[in-house]
Amino acid sequence: MPYAFVQSTRLWYEESGNGPSILLIHGFPLDSRIWDDVVPLISHRLKAITLDLRGFGRSDPSGDFTMRQLAFDVAGFLTLQKLAPCCIAGLSMGGYVAQELASERPDLISHMILLDTKSESDDTQGKNKRNDMAKLALEQGSKAVSDAMMPNMLGNRPSPVVVEKLRRIMESQRPETLASACIAMRDRENYLPTLEKLSFPVDIIVGEEDRISSPELMEFIHQKVNYGRMFRIPQAGHLSPMENPQAVASAILKATENL
Repeated sequence: MPYAFVQSTRLWYEESGNGPSILLIHGFPLDSRIWDDVVPLISHRLKAITLDLRGFGRSDPSGDFTMRQLAFDVAGFLTLQKLAPCCIAGLSMGGYVAQELASERPDLISHMILLDTKSESDDTQGKNKRNDMAKLALEQGSKAVSDAMMPNMLGNRPSPVVVEKLRRIMESQRPETLASACIAMRDRENYLPTLEKLSFPVDIIVGEEDRISSPELMEFIHQKVNYGRMFRIPQAGHLSPMENPQAVASAILKATENL
């Protein structure tokens, strides 16, 4: 099994294809399986690497962590695997990790793609929701988190196959990891000042039916970056790589055509 020992924990990863490297970072409460249908569509031109963040998926269990810790895990992984500088693509919480990395170690990134995510920190209502979700995870487990999040995760007419796989991924996560991730997301920084300073391209990908990170919100982020393109994914909500992998793969290939 492919593991990298980073920051005192083993992180599971997988790579496919040849060419310029792109690291794909999953969201919450998920793991690298969300990219399963995208990787085969981009690996003819890119070396696609998927990673399970600490505590998630097949990576080792972890104690409490912060967004900064997750970003430094990625920094350590990129350094260990001799991938930097490379393209980083992050969905939702993975977008927070990518932006945190851009804030701390922009030298490791040549290009960033933000999918269905946010850049501003949580307001008071958002922080309270994170606290409630952390409590739900610890008291009732991953299935309860899945049940609570499912109504907003997908587009208007999700495929039953996608629904079943998404539930399987969410319900397989460790409750303590989900709780720690909620607190890490609650306490994250406002990344908008960082985005305004970046010298590398920042591309935006968003599902047209995303109810969590709306196209309007993602357009606002797009306007803050110095240069980059925005791609709207039809027939997709917050999990655009699972709902319309062909369109997401096409957007990634267009975004990275100059790598």
